Amino acid sequence: MLKFVVRRLALFCVALIVLSLLVFACLRILPGNVAAVMAGTNSTPERIAALSEQLGLNRSYPAQYFQWIGDLLHGNLGTSVLTGRSTMAETWQRAQVTLPLIVLGLLLSLVIGIPLGVVASSHREGGLHSVLRYVSLTAGAVPALWGGLLLILVFGRGVGLIGIFPSQGFPEDGWSSPASALVSLALPALSVGIISGAQMMRYTQSALDGIAESGYITMAMASGSTRARAIRTTGLRIVLPDLISVTGLSFAQMITGVLVIENLFSLPGLASMLVTDVGNRDLIKVQSELMLLAAFFLLIGLLTDIAHRVADPRMRGVGAESVAPAQEVSA
Repeated sequence: MLKFVVRRLALFCVALIVLSLLVFACLRILPGNVAAVMAGTNSTPERIAALSEQLGLNRSYPAQYFQWIGDLLHGNLGTSVLTGRSTMAETWQRAQVTLPLIVLGLLLSLVIGIPLGVVASSHREGGLHSVLRYVSLTAGAVPALWGGLLLILVFGRGVGLIGIFPSQGFPEDGWSSPASALVSLALPALSVGIISGAQMMRYTQSALDGIAESGYITMAMASGSTRARAIRTTGLRIVLPDLISVTGLSFAQMITGVLVIENLFSLPGLASMLVTDVGNRDLIKVQSELMLLAAFFLLIGLLTDIAHRVADPRMRGVGAESVAPAQEVSA
């Protein structure tokens, strides 16, 4: 296990280095000078030169890269050219909206998807199986924007048929009022959770159907369990490692999936900050924000790999050389 973790950490560090090079290079291959792009089309040469000097863009690319990496390692993400605010402080403030939204959406998808997937697999011969299958296909095919609009029209306060939840904004005092903050995230989390829950339900049902006729279920039934109970207990234990991998993948997908949702519900999250910074051509700040998002993606993948290995007894005691292909197939 220790060798596996060390190997994964080494790959994580290599991937971070490669991603940092890609992010850095992508902003340097833009047509023209980065300072000229940030300054705008009507800026004077003096303004462009001053901005280049201020941001260190007049130095060589290797010097710029290592300076940027050194600042990142010390927790310095730079400052916004437009507002003068610290990128780290603003990112942390926005993350207090985006991360709880993702976590709530993921919890809802698990609460919806796994139980319904178990029910659908336990009733393969009845009409309930077909009903749940069509419901999951329909819910999974709904675009996030359209699903969010439907929820606003039904449950949005002031505009919906049943005005329960606020449909716009986030409390100015943030999580100082936890109840108000949670209520403001209810509809956005439902918009993300229902769609992801439908996908989780289909995967859970498919995985359980695949082992429903296996020897594991037969042995459990021979020990006195009903078929439905054997699927709920033995079946879920067998597919747990794969469910962990799917959950990690769903969490990573939600990071980009909340982009539309945050704009629809006017939430001051990371996605809206990134879109605003790109539109304002605050490219040095965008560079650090993209690197943080990429590092978060990789961290989720690393934690998912470790959790998958811990949950799967078949991988305990297996060498790292044989584990990697197995996990790639599982992913």
